[in-house]
Amino acid sequence: MSAPLSFEDKAFVRAILNSPADLTGWLAYADWLDEHEDPRATFIRLEVKRLVVHHISFGIP
Repeated sequence: MSAPLSFEDKAFVRAILNSPADLTGWLAYADWLDEHEDPRATFIRLEVKRLVVHHISFGIP
């Protein structure tokens, strides 16, 4: 079972939910998770990369 979200986690999640298409928020959260040795950082970066590749492949702006 995972630990409850910290205040900082919640702030990042709120920012991401307010603007989910802005990948900067996702990557900033991944950086913060990395600083706290949280393996979710890798997952977020892979998902962002997958999304970017998908958009490039299909010509989506």
